[in-house]
Amino acid sequence: MNKSFHFKLITALTALSLIGQSLLPSVSFAQSVLNLPAPGAMVATSAPFVPVLMKGLRVHPENPLLFDFILDAGQS
Repeated sequence: MNKSFHFKLITALTALSLIGQSLLPSVSFAQSVLNLPAPGAMVATSAPFVPVLMKGLRVHPENPLLFDFILDAGQS
């Protein structure tokens, strides 16, 4: 088998997969598996959340590659 045959085979499989996607009805993975609401439906807001926040950074003068991160814990 030569490179031309492999190229033609990959091209044909790619073309068939693209044609198949356009002909088959669209089944949304996110809506069927993840139980997400339908497009355009009103979505309720989530509870407020405070993430971890980096407040500062301390660099040690004797070892410039040693860092201390100063963090605000937020909500766990």
